[in-house]
Amino acid sequence: MKHTFTLFSDYFALRDNWLTRFDPRLKVLVTLALILSVVFSSQALMPLLVLTLCLGTMLIIRVPIRILLLRFAPVAGVLIVLVGLRSFLVGVTPLWTFSVLGHDLTLTSEGVREGALIGSRVAGAISAVMLSSFITPAPQLYATLLWLRAPKVWVEIAAMVYRYVFVILERARCTILSQRARLGYVGTARSLHSVGILAGTVFMRAFEQAESTHRAMLARGYTGTMPTGKLLPIGMRRLAALASIFGLIAALYFILERCAAP
Repeated sequence: MKHTFTLFSDYFALRDNWLTRFDPRLKVLVTLALILSVVFSSQALMPLLVLTLCLGTMLIIRVPIRILLLRFAPVAGVLIVLVGLRSFLVGVTPLWTFSVLGHDLTLTSEGVREGALIGSRVAGAISAVMLSSFITPAPQLYATLLWLRAPKVWVEIAAMVYRYVFVILERARCTILSQRARLGYVGTARSLHSVGILAGTVFMRAFEQAESTHRAMLARGYTGTMPTGKLLPIGMRRLAALASIFGLIAALYFILERCAAP
């Protein structure tokens, strides 16, 4: 559970460093600007620059490489499949042809370029989101979303999910340990049976937790809305800093787009 908590919680965002001291609204808006610059790039230069800067920043604030790899691993699997499919299904200029089970597969030049662009976009956007998660605690993020006029009910649901997902994970871990102690994962058939029992148990525990949490909230005066933290006025100084960062991102975007243009 300790490793799971470190991997998925805002453990690193609660550290005191030069980035966690920034106003959360600046961090969220800059993250959105980076994502937009990556998504609308016609070449891979801007996404690769964002990826490099974000990874370098995460290493500077001492996020362990193991945590970075674990967080990026699920995305990397989807990314490899996506890039591979584009490389073989798009384009007409052949680079390499081989046979698999009697079917010819051709790697094309256009497909490789498009796959590399899509892959760099996804990697750049994910790295920006990961950096934001490492420097912005969850309560500040929820307050920022409300400041951005996000639907309050969505923010409240996100806060409750984040709060209790670790409770459900701990109960799932205890169930798995109990099953292993009874040799529940010896052999394919018993493993599948144990996984089915685990899924049902976790679902029932989640339902029970939701009911008990709702009763506890009603006992404490819950009337349909939850109190949320408020942010200080953003001020001209923060607005000037935000405008400067936006200008830098826009300048880099247009320069790299022009440099990469044929």
